[in-house]
Amino acid sequence: MTIVEIIRATGGEVLALGNKGFAASVAVDSRQCSRDSLFVALPGERTDGHLFVEDALRRGTSLSLVNRKFAQENKEKIVLLAERMQAGFIAVSDTLRALQDLARFHMRKLADVVRVGITGSSGKTTTKDLVGSILKRSASTFVSEGNLNSEIGLPLSAFRVQKTDRYAVFEMGMNHQGEMDVLVDIVQPDLAAITNIGTAHIGFLGSKDAIAAEKKKIFVLFDGHQTGFVFEEEPYFSFLKDGIRGSILPYGPTTTPGYEGSVGLGIEGFDLWVRGRPMRLALVGKHNLHNALCAISIAEHLGVPLTDIQEGLEAVRPISGRGEVLRGRITVLQDSYNANPESFAKAVDFLGDLPWEGRKVIVAGSMMELGHASSEAHARVGKLLAGSTADALFLFGAEAEEIYLQCEGSKPTVFWTTEFAELRRALIDFVREGDLVLLKGSRSMELERLLPDLADDRRTLHEGG
Repeated sequence: MTIVEIIRATGGEVLALGNKGFAASVAVDSRQCSRDSLFVALPGERTDGHLFVEDALRRGTSLSLVNRKFAQENKEKIVLLAERMQAGFIAVSDTLRALQDLARFHMRKLADVVRVGITGSSGKTTTKDLVGSILKRSASTFVSEGNLNSEIGLPLSAFRVQKTDRYAVFEMGMNHQGEMDVLVDIVQPDLAAITNIGTAHIGFLGSKDAIAAEKKKIFVLFDGHQTGFVFEEEPYFSFLKDGIRGSILPYGPTTTPGYEGSVGLGIEGFDLWVRGRPMRLALVGKHNLHNALCAISIAEHLGVPLTDIQEGLEAVRPISGRGEVLRGRITVLQDSYNANPESFAKAVDFLGDLPWEGRKVIVAGSMMELGHASSEAHARVGKLLAGSTADALFLFGAEAEEIYLQCEGSKPTVFWTTEFAELRRALIDFVREGDLVLLKGSRSMELERLLPDLADDRRTLHEGG
């Protein structure tokens, strides 16, 4: 991207030209800067990117975007850095907005790339990966990495799409009102899917109705030529479809084109059939089967060959912390990347349907970002766990006390603590060979810290009952 294009996209003011008239990459972390990169200094809650401009220059940055206020307060320093390091500086009113404007400008230059956007309260990362894995077999495809799906992460993903790509698949998340407007304006998806409407981030948005309204915005720029996909049994289906220009199609066991059924294999995943072809899905839980059906529906709509659908589907493995099965003398279902009442319900349903000779143990951590709905949501999960097939419950976190109050006395073992060391001791004293342990909680609870104690190569497992 040339400096002229950067100025045109952002409305920025040149403070210093430097010796390079272009940028080859974009970074918001000075540690990720390299030769000829553009460093965008973002103010943050914990630190301010403007404090690391000099570090970015030492790593090879050729241009830096800074806020006008910083530029005014540090005019002499900028002049000295520009002269000493032959670096360029551009001042903008808001560096986050400028980052988004640059991403939008970049995507507008890629008119021939088919854009696919995936959102939902849960399942969007897995669905994105399934869609990307299938489309990669058919043509050059960009797939956003990890969960770079926010007002910062998605623009950084967008810069990596190339004009040689046929497809670009984006995960599009949001946790506050108006964020989806920004993401949609950057991506302008040709195809978009909503995996579900749940209570994730309800603390920021206030209600499921508000979450549904925000998720619906992924279809807002449809002009009649685009296609959206919504799960066939989604309670908000009619609302999500209403008033949208373009096609909104259902997906699921009864509506995904060519889908002929499946057989659950427990912790091995599923065998399924599409147009007479058997396929193996190595992801556990009915919710992941539904994610796969979303990916198949999108691929079918794009005319992807059946062989590519099969190969792409079978290549996907569980992401760390998202339904990951760790086999051993104790089998662990590591699902602690995030948590909300809906995802807890899916996990409990999976455990209930799973034949298992040993004991089933649930380790449940607090759910975050639920705001005023937190107490009621934890109580709902408590009732779920109390009625589950689990033999023992270990609960962790201040908010999880509400779960405990609903579960107390429902199982022979129901343990709650706010201290991780106590949780660890109680769990390790309880588990034995043949147990299945589900780890489920919000990311901030870091339940994966229990994994070394449950792994065969780290400890001698407790043999008692």
